[in-house]
Amino acid sequence: MEQIPIFPATDKQNAPITKRVEAILKNPDGQDVARLEREIDEEIFRLYGLTDKEIRLIEEKRQNG
Repeated sequence: MEQIPIFPATDKQNAPITKRVEAILKNPDGQDVARLEREIDEEIFRLYGLTDKEIRLIEEKRQNG
């Protein structure tokens, strides 16, 4: 299997993700979980500079298992 380099995120980049994860963990059955998960996805997509095409591919794969 090929190794794919994944660079570590800075504290500044991690902060918004960590904030949302903590909110989910505080209330895992809350109404905001789906929105927070989507926001986490968007932060990660931005962090790695994914294109719209790459994002669509990921989302399609997630929906189709």
